[in-house]
Amino acid sequence: MTSKFGFGTGSLHHLPRKQARVSLLRLANEIGITHFDTAPLYGYGLAEASIGEAFQGRRQEVTIATKIGLYPRLGMASSSSGMWIRKSIEKFLPSCRIPKFDWSRQQSEKSLKQSLNRLRTDYVDVLFVHEPHDRITNLPDLLEWLERKVTQGDIREFGVAGPPQSVKPYIGHKLGNVIQTRNSFSNGEASFLGQNGRELQFTYGYHRGEASPCWRKLVRLPLSGVIVFSSRRKQRILALESAIRC
Repeated sequence: MTSKFGFGTGSLHHLPRKQARVSLLRLANEIGITHFDTAPLYGYGLAEASIGEAFQGRRQEVTIATKIGLYPRLGMASSSSGMWIRKSIEKFLPSCRIPKFDWSRQQSEKSLKQSLNRLRTDYVDVLFVHEPHDRITNLPDLLEWLERKVTQGDIREFGVAGPPQSVKPYIGHKLGNVIQTRNSFSNGEASFLGQNGRELQFTYGYHRGEASPCWRKLVRLPLSGVIVFSSRRKQRILALESAIRC
């Protein structure tokens, strides 16, 4: 059972100290958030590693979603210094910022194994195919691999994650059994789900571009599924807690 709000870790690596990242994750959990969304791409793997450390020995208390398909071009980092070295290289070589796309069975197997190691767990609750668009050329093979991972217990469920244009091609496909996509107060980008008889499952982006999130407005929205938000500020997490209690 997931919490109404989930915590996304796409910006977690902006906290330079490992303990600060772990502390923020635990604070989110303390206010009632039990779902955490991550990916190998986030912080060159440091986001996954931070979740693993934050909830080691408490795995049954949280649900975790990670992803396959998009990877940092400069490889994974095992420390904050390694991440910032890679960030520095990207400033001089902008092409290195573009993720690598790889949905092959071999890379997916390798990626999942490494994610499980960083997360310090033997399974993830949801494994998302990360921003696939219509670029997957080995779809039957990938689907067979995902189904086998469910049977083996490495993952509980699988689906697709990304902006609407990335996930729409799979809305009627088995790969789109679980969909995580962007939504907002003004544009309602996820309305295509309802138009296809689907409820919202995982959505994000409601406060995109806003300097000061309106938590009360978000809390009162009659939305189904899990609302995933990201922050690296403790004050914003505490503000969400206040809005939930009101």
